[in-house]
Amino acid sequence: MDVDGPVEYRGHDEFCKYNSSQFQGGFAPNASNDWLQGLEKIF
Repeated sequence: MDVDGPVEYRGHDEFCKYNSSQFQGGFAPNASNDWLQGLEKIF
């Protein structure tokens, strides 16, 4: 394996560009499913 130097990981920066929301649904199953589906769209 020929590597000139460390590879910069940019996944977090790309993810943050989409301004994903923090989960605010408490224990509501439907709210958690909706939140997860929103994250899946980003990925």
